Amino acid sequence: MDSVSIGVPVWNGERYLETCVASLLDQTRPPDEIVISDNASTDGTGRIAAGLAAGEPSVRVVHHDVNIGAAGNFNTILDHVEADLFAWCPHDDVWSPGLLDQLAAAHHDTDVAVSYGNARHIDELGEDAGAPVAAIWTDAADPVDRLAELLADPIHSHLHVCNPILGLMRRTLLLETGLIRPFGGSDKVLIVEMAFRGRLAPVQAPFLRRVHASSSVRANPDSESRQRWFDPSAKGPALPESRLLGALWTAVGDAPLDGRQTRRARTLLARWAATGRRPLVVAGEARRWAAWRLATASRRRPFSSGGDGAS
Repeated sequence: MDSVSIGVPVWNGERYLETCVASLLDQTRPPDEIVISDNASTDGTGRIAAGLAAGEPSVRVVHHDVNIGAAGNFNTILDHVEADLFAWCPHDDVWSPGLLDQLAAAHHDTDVAVSYGNARHIDELGEDAGAPVAAIWTDAADPVDRLAELLADPIHSHLHVCNPILGLMRRTLLLETGLIRPFGGSDKVLIVEMAFRGRLAPVQAPFLRRVHASSSVRANPDSESRQRWFDPSAKGPALPESRLLGALWTAVGDAPLDGRQTRRARTLLARWAATGRRPLVVAGEARRWAAWRLATASRRRPFSSGGDGAS
């Protein structure tokens, strides 16, 4: 049976962390290990995480002394696990009791790269808050056909719903990707990278995504705040659309595709990049970047009085 590790990235999550970890421990097929990654929390998260680890041998804690951003906090968990299968579970989410059993069973098919549950929303009290739009997904056999399906619809697609990003992934395949990149929307790139490497298989059991005022989406409503959330050390304006397109282009080149598939994938991606408002958005980001570079260069220019100082 495949071994399973679950990573729980958290920052200032004292309110929900215990409930999240309890839902993982209460699975009908418990994970082999749970690694909590505490991103320099300033509340009681560290104390709670230490208590959970002290009371349960399968729970370990990684503490970061400084905030390394959401991307770093998600990714560094992979440095501490060696299981066959791996999933992220954010500290404010909850797994339904039979979810891991179904996710692991889906990987009996060796063509599966990611198995995932469909999300339901819960509120701050854990009460049902509805469900997001369900993604239309046929899970085609050909990896480029899977890309076409991901790019086909701006709403009814995994690039909008993003459920597979919190699914159970084949760890060796995940390590072939760029993981979570340090910009908003990079989860879309990772979904494409995994779809190039295998099937994305849904299961019936849901995971419960908590919707609350301090969630990452609500606390970071614009591209600049999301950029700082992903990477506190980032310089310059956020360029999410440009970085997304660049990363997707790179993902195609790095994918295990033959020459014909690569050409098909690049054609699909180029057409997608030219649709809707994307060209205008990218042009606007280019102007903001150029203005920032000019302003930065001006601030660095040495002072000159324009003369020798004689009166």
